[in-house]
This record gives sequence, C-alpha cells and structure tokens, in this order.
Amino acid sequence: MNPRTLVFSVIGFLFGSALIAGAILLWPHGDRAARRASAQFAGALVGHDAPPRGAANFVRGVEGYFGRVSDARVIDARTARRWHARHTSHGLKRRSYKFPVADVLLHTERGAAVLELEFNSHALTHSYETVTGLSELPPRLVPAGALDDADRAALARGLRARGGFTASAAELSDAAGRTDKVTLPPVVTQAEPSSSTDMLHCIQASNGNVEAIQRCATSNRIPSGAVK
Repeated sequence: MNPRTLVFSVIGFLFGSALIAGAILLWPHGDRAARRASAQFAGALVGHDAPPRGAANFVRGVEGYFGRVSDARVIDARTARRWHARHTSHGLKRRSYKFPVADVLLHTERGAAVLELEFNSHALTHSYETVTGLSELPPRLVPAGALDDADRAALARGLRARGGFTASAAELSDAAGRTDKVTLPPVVTQAEPSSSTDMLHCIQASNGNVEAIQRCATSNRIPSGAVK
C-alpha cells in the first residue's frame, strides 16, 4: 500500500468512526428533542404559540378537522422503525431505518384523539425537531401505559363520535392552503322501529345512501331526514 492510499484509508476510517460515534451519542437526544417539539406543537394548538419546524400546515389541518383544541399534552416519545425495499442487481433488498416519533393527546370539539408526530428528516441539523409527518392513532395502537382508563374511554368515545374512522393524512394537513372546515356527519336520531313500516320509512328517507340503508338494517337508527 502506497503512502497516499494509506492516508486516504486512515481518513476514511476516522470519518466513519466519527459518524458512528455521533449517531450513538445523539440518538438518545432524538427522543428528547421529539418530545420538546411535540410539546411546542401542543402549545401551538391550544395557545396559538409558534409551531415547531415543519408543523405550521399540520396545525391548520388539525384545527380544520377537529375544531377548537381545549387541551393537548405529550403522552409518549419513542423510536420507530420503517422498512423499505429496493431492486438491485442482486435482487430485492430490504433495509430498515429508525427515527423518533411522539404522541399527543388532544381534547377537541369533536372529541378526544391521539396524534403521532414523525421526525423523519434526513437533514444534518435540527433533524429531530422538524415534524415530517402526522397521523391519528386508533386506540389499539396507542402505547400501553400512555393513557389512564378515563383518557382511553374518552378516546374511544371521540372516535365513535367521528364515525369510527381515524383522520387521513390529507385531512390533517393544510399543505394546499385548505381553509374549509370538514363537513360533520349528519345527526342520527336513535329510534326503536315498532314495525316494518318504520324500517321502510327509514330506507326511503336515506335517498339511496348505502351507509344510511345499512344503518337502518343493522343498528335500528333512523336518519335525521326520516324524523318528521
């Protein structure tokens, strides 16, 4: 090995070692930074404080979907793993990478909800403090021990009140400058059909809406248009 090659080999080894050491030392800081940024996100929703990096559109999206947020707090921060596959000359290869996530419990006009913030930035600076994604967690995916029984009950009630479906990524983002409010589902009046005639009126009032017809048949509910 000539001296020039030896020098480059030593430099490469030292650089690689420094990167590995930096990752080992900074990784625990990632969860703490994600927790701090998530607390800042909660403050932006409740107190209209400045949002963390990358979260301005998400703040507007959450307010547009859930309405006014009366309370928000961070309930968990941890490391997530994501897999991706790519085709190479040797076939399909799967690799994984890790990044911090944090969960925030909200109490809103449309009930309780848990949102998960992702900090999956590949930037060399502020990567653990930049929000790159936001999603609503269904109750079954909320980490064990993150909520007490009362909060879990409120979370279940909130999801039922919103039709049993979690918000989509598009609904939680205002990237396109959306200013319209999400249309709330129609009010459904509980009723006990006393005869087949009541069921017929229920189906006729659904105006061909498949979901409304299914509610007539399975949950004994009459759409609001059927109540005279």
